[in-house]
Amino acid sequence: MIGQLCNEAGVELAFPVLENAQVWAALPNTPEVNYFLSGGVKFKGSPFMGFYNSTMPAAQGPTLPIDQFSESFLPFGKFKREKRIWFEGEAFSREEIILFVANKLGGVHYDGRRDLRQEKLERASRFMTFGGPIDHEPPGQVHLAVEPKATEILSGLHVEIISAAASFINLHIDGAPLVSFTVKRTIFESIARLLKPKPGIKLIDRA
Repeated sequence: MIGQLCNEAGVELAFPVLENAQVWAALPNTPEVNYFLSGGVKFKGSPFMGFYNSTMPAAQGPTLPIDQFSESFLPFGKFKREKRIWFEGEAFSREEIILFVANKLGGVHYDGRRDLRQEKLERASRFMTFGGPIDHEPPGQVHLAVEPKATEILSGLHVEIISAAASFINLHIDGAPLVSFTVKRTIFESIARLLKPKPGIKLIDRA
C-alpha cells in the first residue's frame, strides 16, 4: 500500500539501512556460522549490529565482514525484501520477519499454525536473546546481557522489528527526511556525553 500511494503521488521513498551485502555474500562460504542477525539498534547508548554464532573459533578477526557495514538507502520494495536473519542455511527477509511477528507471535490476528519454514524462523527467534543479566537458564542457546538494568528479554526477531521501526521513523521522501528531530540535553548530559568514549562497532563472535 505504501509503495502504491507513493507511485500515485509521484514521490520516492528511501529507507535508511545498514548495508550488509558483503556479509550475505560471505555466508554461503562460511558453513561454521549457523546464525546471523543484522541488527542495527542501540543498547545502552551504543550501536550493536552483526550478531552471529560460529561453531568454530575465528582464526583472526571476525569470521564475517561485519566491520564493513555502511549506511545506505533502499526503496520500499528492496527494503521489504532485504535479508536480515540467517539460520541453519536459510535467509529470512525483513517482510517475512514482520509478518511472522505480527501474525505468529501474537497480535490481533494470532495464528498458531506453522509450516516448516515458519518453524525454523521460530527456532531462530529463540536461538539468541538480548536483555539484562539473568540468574536462570537462558531461554535460548545464547543470551547477551546488553542492557544492565533491563528486565525484559528480546528475541532476534524483536530486535529486527525495532530496527525496521527506526528506518520508518527516519525515512526520506524525494531525498529529504520526513521528520526532523531535535534533541535537547541538560548541561550535565552534554558534559557526560563529551566525556563518554566514542562508541564503536560491537564485534560479537560466538565460537
